[in-house]
Order: sequence, then C-alpha cells, then structure tokens
Amino acid sequence: MKRINGHILVITNDPAWREMSCQLLSGLGLEVTIAQNGYESFFILEKNGYDLALLETSLPDMNGIEVLRLMKIRHPKLPVLVCLSEVDVDSLSFEKIFKLGAQGLMKKDRTSTELVPVIMSLMIIMGLKKSSEKPPHQATSFMLSNLH
Repeated sequence: MKRINGHILVITNDPAWREMSCQLLSGLGLEVTIAQNGYESFFILEKNGYDLALLETSLPDMNGIEVLRLMKIRHPKLPVLVCLSEVDVDSLSFEKIFKLGAQGLMKKDRTSTELVPVIMSLMIIMGLKKSSEKPPHQATSFMLSNLH
C-alpha cells in the first residue's frame, strides 16, 4: 500500500482502539496525535494544524457529538470522521452528525477493517491526498457502511 502524508488527530479514550488505529494510520505514513477526551482535543487543536480528525462518540468528559459541534465552530474546515461505538449506533441521529459538519461516519469495532479504506477515501474526497489511484472498493459507501 502506498504511503500518504498527513496529520490526523485521533480522539478516543479506548486504549485498544487507540493502539490499533495508531498502528494502521502510522503504517500509511500519517502522523498521528492522540487526544483522550474532548477537552484535550480542543487544547491540541489550538496548538497544531491537522488534516483530519477521527472522533469517537463515547468520551469520558463530554459527548462526542458536542465535541463535533464545538470543533466545527472553532475549526470549520477540519474534516471529521465520526466513529460510533456499538452503544451509539442505535441511539444517535446520523442526520444530526452530518448536519453538524462531519464528513464521514463509521462504526468503531475491534478489528476496524474499514478504517484504512475509509481514511484513504476521505482524504481523496477532501483533496488531502494527491493520488491517481482509486479509493479501495470497500469504502465506496463508507458513510453508512456496517451501521446495521
């Protein structure tokens, strides 16, 4: 797989998912910064620029949807991929997530086999990755894939 450039902020307090996503994203050539909660993510965003934020909805200090809302007020051009926990899949409004400005939505699971194709597709769509290659075919409908 080709290496790509970019800096991603991963916002999650789940140690296993944090480690897995960091390994996958770093393996693509992306620089990864971790925030373990919503407040930490705001602090980090004020110090550095990011190409994409990967936001888990279940955070210890505040609801991930509230983090998205506030993030889009302060950083409206920052693309955000919202990662739903199993609990949130049935309880959150997908329409609301997109109205708040999320560019993508996926279910967070322990394998996250879709994470790489979704990130690559989002980066191509958002113009963050200059590439002549097509996004992986598994990610063509990533917005609502695996949510049922």
